[in-house]
Amino acid sequence: LVVAVVAAGITAVAEVKSGYSGSARCAECHKQQAVSWSETLHSRFMRSPTNDVPLEELQVFNASSPFAAAKVAYVLGNMRKLVFLEKKADGLVLMDHQYDIDGRSWEPFSKDLWDHRAEGDKTHSAKGIDWYERCAGCHTTGYDRKTRTFVEPSIGCEHCHGPGSR
Repeated sequence: LVVAVVAAGITAVAEVKSGYSGSARCAECHKQQAVSWSETLHSRFMRSPTNDVPLEELQVFNASSPFAAAKVAYVLGNMRKLVFLEKKADGLVLMDHQYDIDGRSWEPFSKDLWDHRAEGDKTHSAKGIDWYERCAGCHTTGYDRKTRTFVEPSIGCEHCHGPGSR
């Protein structure tokens, strides 16, 4: 069952599974908390150009951008760097450039420039970083490693509080 969700001005698509209800469902009873959450970085950790409009981060694209904004399925980050995901046949893939917000410039996406990688971790090359293995568990809610699926993007209510149907 797939449910379109709107909570405190934030739109997301949540696949209801494994007892998860989605943040919009939580907001039905917890309105004040939902508004407060919607103003935090947690609610904007992973955004979709399709569902989270307007997506101001896409304003960084112009004629000299390394790829077209239309290729972006999700944007990660919101303080220092913007990292982009593309939807491919085998799932979501990290794109090969990131945007430095402070420097207002594009740079190659590499392990040296990616400040979230652990020191000394040589398990993946810069282009071979597996988003599902390295990123999805923190940037989504209800991530299932076996099926490589998630209930909703970003850090929703159930990321910290557990499935809502409990």
